[in-house]
Amino acid sequence: MPNDLADTEKLGNKIPNGLNSEVADFDFSQFVPYLLNRATLAILPLFQPTLKSYDVTLAGWRILATLHKSHALRVRELLHLTGLEPPTLSRTLADLEQRRLVLRRPSEEDARGIVVEATPEGIALAEASIPDAIALQKTALRDFSPDETVFLIRLLKRMQQNVTPDA
Repeated sequence: MPNDLADTEKLGNKIPNGLNSEVADFDFSQFVPYLLNRATLAILPLFQPTLKSYDVTLAGWRILATLHKSHALRVRELLHLTGLEPPTLSRTLADLEQRRLVLRRPSEEDARGIVVEATPEGIALAEASIPDAIALQKTALRDFSPDETVFLIRLLKRMQQNVTPDA
């Protein structure tokens, strides 16, 4: 990062005070991470009543919603698919296990690996709450065409891939 005007000019930028045109034109209200955060902050409170009615945290719901189809996943896969941080996943799994919504067992393929399996109660909770999640998504995307929705999902996945190539 240039520290003075001379360094900035070496890069072909003649704007005073070392600011390049991108910096000078930057509009925080159009900053994509900010817009994504704003959308998330607007949407999540609408899902809180569902989480509360099922007595589950957002992290717990993400785990159960992920397991509702596959029923069992290795912890590493669950981390990847839910996007949770390891400490959050660990605490949430302990809570879900205590409530008998998931079981943890050693992996049959990897002696060091742990598999997380949704119990019938955990699957039932996920399947009962997923219609609310679908309705919320439909509300958030109500002015989007089906093609725009598919395109948005593709763009968001691509953005994630750009910043986390292992994702």
